[in-house]
Amino acid sequence: MRLIKVSKKSDLYKKAIDIFKETTYGKDVVNIAFSGGRTPKEFFTKLSKEDIDWEKINIFLVDERFVPLDSNNSNYNLLKKNLLDKIDIPEKNIHKIEILKTPLDSKIDYEKRLLKYFKGDIKFDAVYLGIGEDGHTGSIFTMDDIEVLEPTLITESSNHPHKRITLSMETINKAEKKIVIATKEKAEVLENLPKFKCPAFFIDNPIVLMEYEK
Repeated sequence: MRLIKVSKKSDLYKKAIDIFKETTYGKDVVNIAFSGGRTPKEFFTKLSKEDIDWEKINIFLVDERFVPLDSNNSNYNLLKKNLLDKIDIPEKNIHKIEILKTPLDSKIDYEKRLLKYFKGDIKFDAVYLGIGEDGHTGSIFTMDDIEVLEPTLITESSNHPHKRITLSMETINKAEKKIVIATKEKAEVLENLPKFKCPAFFIDNPIVLMEYEK
């Protein structure tokens, strides 16, 4: 794990943007997956103001709730309002998780599109992740979820509303970079990951950006 500590939330997002730019530098095609949740909103807004060649960047979702895409609970809607609507990016570069008849239909559809796009080997240049107060990441909630070897899976939790479609830990860990953005409220969770063996503990060699209390 590479831990980068900052004392201000604004610096947290600046570091995340710096890594984004490093990842995209010198590449003709870049594939990046974003998680939803509360933390990314400000990051997306700040990222939208940067001078970035969005023509070469393909954006994917790490996870999505099984709700309409225009719902306030949709990760895609959060991404759309705070980033996609504010940048000049080709529609074909946006790879959302479609909400179909059932969660299984949505899972199968997203997985097929991922496998087709990546020609059978799903490997992102970077995956941006958050961490929940219960130690979940993406929509991976349990030890059983962690052990799934398929590219995607359907998850649910009594502590979190809605069924979810999420990239598996196997897929996340194949990414070149795994960036975890953690505000100061998550510091205690991070410190206890090894003790409780929460899902976020199983992210392989992450770059953890953490805001700490002064």
